[in-house]
Amino acid sequence: MSAATQGPDSGRSDQDVRLLDPGAIQRLREWGGDPLLGRMIRLFLELGPDRMETLRKGLADRDLDALGSTAHSLKSSAANLGAERLRLGAATLEEACRRGEGGEVDQLVHALEEAFQETAEALRRVEPNPTRLEEEEG
Repeated sequence: MSAATQGPDSGRSDQDVRLLDPGAIQRLREWGGDPLLGRMIRLFLELGPDRMETLRKGLADRDLDALGSTAHSLKSSAANLGAERLRLGAATLEEACRRGEGGEVDQLVHALEEAFQETAEALRRVEPNPTRLEEEEG
């Protein structure tokens, strides 16, 4: 099994890891209701494409520091929303960059892009109705 399909020490393939942890989504709802969950999802969806672009630029430049730093930020954002597959992929990329294993990063970034797109689609499906949120917040 390749490093692209495993977390740093997970021993599990991407297929074994949930895209979203329902418990994390539920915790956000318990802590702040749909307004908090909606804000967290919208922030992730707004910032995510820029982070993915930074990863692509870091890959093109072979800049392991930029790749590792961006992977760390993405890992944290994914963890906040229970996006386990994305979190594990980002952690794997971060670790490869830390170890200076530039040969792995192409495959890891491409796998991370796929995980990001799948995660974004899943988050859009669970995002609370923005119109209802505006009424609750206003």
